Amino acid sequence: MIAEHDLNRVLIASCTPRTHEPLFQDTIREAGLNPYLFEFVNIRDQCSWVHMQQKEEATKKAKELLRMGIHKVALARPITVSKSEVNSKGLIIGGGVSGLTSALSLARQGFEVYLVEKESVLGGQLNHIYFSLNKNDPQKLLKRLIEETMLDEKIHVIKNAEIEDVSGYVGNFKTTVRTSDTDALEALKEGSEETQDESEQKLNKETEVLIESEKPSGNNGTAQTVELEHGIIIVATGADEYMPKEYCYGKAEKVITQRSLEEKLADGSWMPEDNEFVVMIQCVGSRNDEHPYCSRICCYQAIKNALKVKELNPKTDIFVLYRDIRTYGFREIYYREAREAGVIFIRYDEKNKPDVNLENGKLSVRVKDPVLQEELILSPDLLVLSAGIIAGENEEVSKILKVPLNEDRFFLEAHVKLRPLDFANDGIFLCGLSHSPKVIEESIVQAQGAAGRAATILSKKYIEAKGNIAEVNERMCSGCELCVSVCPYDARVMDEETGTSKVIDVLCQGCGACCVACLNNATRQKGFEKKQEVCKIDAVLGF
Repeated sequence: MIAEHDLNRVLIASCTPRTHEPLFQDTIREAGLNPYLFEFVNIRDQCSWVHMQQKEEATKKAKELLRMGIHKVALARPITVSKSEVNSKGLIIGGGVSGLTSALSLARQGFEVYLVEKESVLGGQLNHIYFSLNKNDPQKLLKRLIEETMLDEKIHVIKNAEIEDVSGYVGNFKTTVRTSDTDALEALKEGSEETQDESEQKLNKETEVLIESEKPSGNNGTAQTVELEHGIIIVATGADEYMPKEYCYGKAEKVITQRSLEEKLADGSWMPEDNEFVVMIQCVGSRNDEHPYCSRICCYQAIKNALKVKELNPKTDIFVLYRDIRTYGFREIYYREAREAGVIFIRYDEKNKPDVNLENGKLSVRVKDPVLQEELILSPDLLVLSAGIIAGENEEVSKILKVPLNEDRFFLEAHVKLRPLDFANDGIFLCGLSHSPKVIEESIVQAQGAAGRAATILSKKYIEAKGNIAEVNERMCSGCELCVSVCPYDARVMDEETGTSKVIDVLCQGCGACCVACLNNATRQKGFEKKQEVCKIDAVLGF
């Protein structure tokens, strides 16, 4: 149609530009027209949805929006976007199951990867998981992930490391890492790929750490800094277990967490005896004022450990005190299995939580049974708390990367439906527990997805900047630096030679903050020029 009618401008009136504008622009480009000689009028969100009950008024508003769009696109000018080369290496922050999975995924696609881990061992929370309901061996998975990572020549592992600074933009980041990992520093300074023998030596060191975790990893050198250059960043910093302050935790040896119980069952330091009485309390540190979210794994973990105890000794008595059992997905079958195995589930109300007392070394738990409508007094031999997941120390990484956190201090994605693995800042992705509480399978899938999103950038030789970005008229710029101070994306810098401000095209997101701040009208935003906006106002007012 564009070629047939010799069209030089296109206006589309339909639904949200968030999902459809790139599609229309690609179509226009294929027809030989500059994709920015185009205007999108969103009559779904701005008319039909918000004025669903006022059909006549909505139609009138849609016509006015169309009139404004026509006047604006008539003044549109072709926009040429700039390109920059892409560094095909990736940086992954965090060496847990998500970080390891992302690193292996990128390496298998042919990309070199830097994997930065703050601890002396890899594996994160997977180091503390020994059983699963589906009978898979988590430690076997951990060993396999570490073996494949350490043997892959494209993956450079840097342990005992922290991110100090990140600069640059999508396709061309520079990250300063402080680490005492002398082996990694030597390998990076040499700048040569490791031989197979060297990789196996790394693997042997890692295996020794897994077997005897109390021993140092052999990287006790003085901390030094190294600068890494890469094209993308994947944040997989993980999360922490909540340390209970309630239910006499820390005051009695008989009060432990589900993680501690799992470790004791795995190493054999505690074995259930006949008629031993175990009580488990759910939602410890979750679904309260401090942490209002559900940690998702607590019910799963309690049922897993309860079934393991019953497997070791069916004569053990187990009571689970819960608010709601949330074994979502196909895990509901294990809840039924636990009931059939003799595990007793008693629901408690949020306003009447279990009351735990410690007298003369003996524990007592009071809880009101909603079925019997009576208060039960339990005297457990072991009290197990299902502690939730809380965000790790994400604030520092958030500031360095300039990415947001949600109200629970987990990292926040750009859009929960449209960009669930991306940050608003291009080239930075997230996965695993750093995003939200989730089980191992979900962390692995999300890590693979993040690697896939990262590969869409790393696979390109060049990356294009956005079209509707800011530009500077140097003759009018006074060098006041107001635009530099207000830019949330660090896309505005001062040119030392000219004393004027300039725009880093690939960093600019076209938010318009600098245009508003500029006192001299030296900054304008392509596609949103003053004469276009004034013309839209004149059109709707009938001038």
